[in-house]
Amino acid sequence: MITKLFNFYIIKNPHSIDDLEKIKKSILIKLPHELRKLTKILVIDDKPFTPLENLTSQDYRINWLPDVHGLDECQEYNIILVDLKGTGKRFDAREQGLHLIRELKRRYPDKSIIAYSAGASADIVEQAKLEADEFLSKDARIEEWVQVLDASIKSVLDPVENWKKIRDRAIITGVSLFDCALLEHFYIKSLNSKISIIKIVESEKNNFINYNKIKPIVEGLAYGGAIELIKSLLLKAF
Repeated sequence: MITKLFNFYIIKNPHSIDDLEKIKKSILIKLPHELRKLTKILVIDDKPFTPLENLTSQDYRINWLPDVHGLDECQEYNIILVDLKGTGKRFDAREQGLHLIRELKRRYPDKSIIAYSAGASADIVEQAKLEADEFLSKDARIEEWVQVLDASIKSVLDPVENWKKIRDRAIITGVSLFDCALLEHFYIKSLNSKISIIKIVESEKNNFINYNKIKPIVEGLAYGGAIELIKSLLLKAF
């Protein structure tokens, strides 16, 4: 471990979250309608999503599915809305949408997950409020949907908030603080590079204390889409 720590400290110009603060403004300065057009949103609801037409008319890129057979169907989307009742039955017939949210958070730590419902039990709703990034009532006014979606878009495209989600997920799964610091360095390095984060981390895997814990997180990032979207916005900004 001492050797690994020594290797980290001799990395030339190690990156930290402070570097992200310098670049986030160039992304979030864009108008809401510009950011809406760039961000892919998936709604998972066993019934038609009533606000869909209204929201798409305001430049949101939304696709609707009555349910998903596997998490890979959610891979290309940056924000996922999950109805707590009637979805996710293939994953867990009792918890339904709540269990689906857990699986999505585990697989794709950089996605924003919004829970909503009209008929789920009180305990499921309370748990969803803790585990999802946002919660809305199914009959929320369109203004509330717009407010929550715009906030979620900014969260997904904000490299600081994006990293915090990744770091929190890493810590929950038992990744050491040293490996988190190293992953932070490579995450920021990937934003300034044409090389994907999964290739960068794989090339440095021997420097991690426990690469096996890092690997599924990095794979989720590689397929989650947020990093590549942030990178494309940075290229346009500079």
